Amino acid sequence: MLRKAPESDSLDAALNQPKIPEAVIRITRGVKIVERDANPHRRHGITFEHLGKLNPISSRHLEDLIACFAELLPTPSSARRITVLGLAESGIVPAFAMHEAANSHGFDANWCFSSRTDQRGPSFVEAHSHAPEHFLPPEILVDFGEELWIVEDEVTTGQTLLNLLEVVRRTTEYERVRCFSVLDARSPDHSENNQVPHQLEVRSILQGDLSDWLQQMNPSSLQSRFDGVPHLSVGELIASDLPALLTGELPQLQHVTLSPWTIDQKAILSRLEYMPGYYLYNTKAD
Repeated sequence: MLRKAPESDSLDAALNQPKIPEAVIRITRGVKIVERDANPHRRHGITFEHLGKLNPISSRHLEDLIACFAELLPTPSSARRITVLGLAESGIVPAFAMHEAANSHGFDANWCFSSRTDQRGPSFVEAHSHAPEHFLPPEILVDFGEELWIVEDEVTTGQTLLNLLEVVRRTTEYERVRCFSVLDARSPDHSENNQVPHQLEVRSILQGDLSDWLQQMNPSSLQSRFDGVPHLSVGELIASDLPALLTGELPQLQHVTLSPWTIDQKAILSRLEYMPGYYLYNTKAD
């Protein structure tokens, strides 16, 4: 299931095609372009309504991701036991969804995620990020299965994956490493010139570089700030809340995130610094 950025002038028209799953349509409509705040490495970024950074999310958002990742799974016979690794913060929700999809389709999957704080495990660099250093959990060094599945929200150039792949190969003994993402946003130049396709299989729900999405995006569906305050999950602690969100024990939650974005009156209508370095977007609490 590899859906490219819509090529028509209308996102609605592009999505009004037969056989496109409803979950894919909802994820596509939830692609949001944001402007990074004081990030000299990259002006624009991509996020998704399904991650809960711009709006509250419910079990339906997780179910959409689970359904779409299930379509990307290899056959269970290719690996019996796997470790699913999400990259903090934005890869935590997708990694949880992939973990659920894998376990429901015959895999024996564990999941963990990188951290911005030192966990006494290996580290690697996400060069374009506002907080570039990632630390892997020590358990990544333990034999957790035949394969390691890295899960990202989006792949922009592939360099972060190469940095991580180098560390994984140096410090672990997984037989195979795969990568999954919500969006593969590499430009044709990046796809042709970097080594990711040769060293690491990448499977994504959506595909299309940033310029494609900038040209084709409809106005944001976030036309007003959200009334009330849902359950708030701060930073990496969102991982512990996702099981309750999926079962409905938590009706909804919103992610208080490290991502510093500017108010653009499109995707972002308000920003509250909830605590030093953590931001809550699009609520009336400010």
